[in-house]
Amino acid sequence: MLWDKAYELNSTDYANLLNRGTPAEKSPNMVDQNRDNAITQTLYRLNNYERETGKFHQTLLHQNEAVNARFLELQKEGYSYGDSLLQATEEVFGKEQHSHLLTGLSSDRSLRELAENVRAYKNGEEPKYEDILIENIPEEVETFFA
Repeated sequence: MLWDKAYELNSTDYANLLNRGTPAEKSPNMVDQNRDNAITQTLYRLNNYERETGKFHQTLLHQNEAVNARFLELQKEGYSYGDSLLQATEEVFGKEQHSHLLTGLSSDRSLRELAENVRAYKNGEEPKYEDILIENIPEEVETFFA
């Protein structure tokens, strides 16, 4: 389902990336301080992913008759709202296509690019993407299940 996806990311490696350019004598202390920032930024991105996937699935529910019909069936069977929506979407589109659709979301791209940046920096390469700092994270998406 939705949470079968994983983004490999280590907070210390991310902190090292955020800390690049800091003089070596200050680096160990700065990495510890930046770990908190790295964790906060990662959680922010995950929150955006959760919100954006919720919005995406809401849109599918209202625009796709097959998803809506299967959703209503699952609700009658006693599934929760969220489980009904995820399962209906995955059944209608198929697991592979559903996963592919989610990769088109900006929040998914943000998480993938972050993981790629950290991995590249850890391997001694220059990061490829500019959005590693919180100022460049896409704005929070609207909440649908408030």
